[in-house]
Amino acid sequence: MAEKKYYIRVSNGLVEVSPEIYREYYRFNRKMRTIEEKDLRNGVISYNSFDNDESLGEEIITDPFASSVEETAISNLMVSKLRYCLTFLSNEEKDLIHAIFYDQISETEIGKFLGISQKAVNKRKKKILHKLQKSINR
Repeated sequence: MAEKKYYIRVSNGLVEVSPEIYREYYRFNRKMRTIEEKDLRNGVISYNSFDNDESLGEEIITDPFASSVEETAISNLMVSKLRYCLTFLSNEEKDLIHAIFYDQISETEIGKFLGISQKAVNKRKKKILHKLQKSINR
């Protein structure tokens, strides 16, 4: 007696496969149909269902963490204005701001380097930031 042959349809043609592949192929197809039936029953809608000739449904997904164009523009203007205002600081003030905010050196470490207390460094920082804030708000 001849052994049973198994086929699956691939691109409008039949391909002979082993019994294991045949079973897995149809098991997977049944699993996918079950998921689709469950989604249909529960009212789940795929973004692909919104596809049309002009756009894909996935394009309507918004990134909740992305900045709006307006926020980006305002941020860029504020950065430009801040850079401009930084030019009016003395070299010592610029060095202190750079060390704290760019190099991320602690106020305590800066104080030890300058031979002053951390509170004195903090007071200088606040004075500089207040000066920058006044310049920016003009």
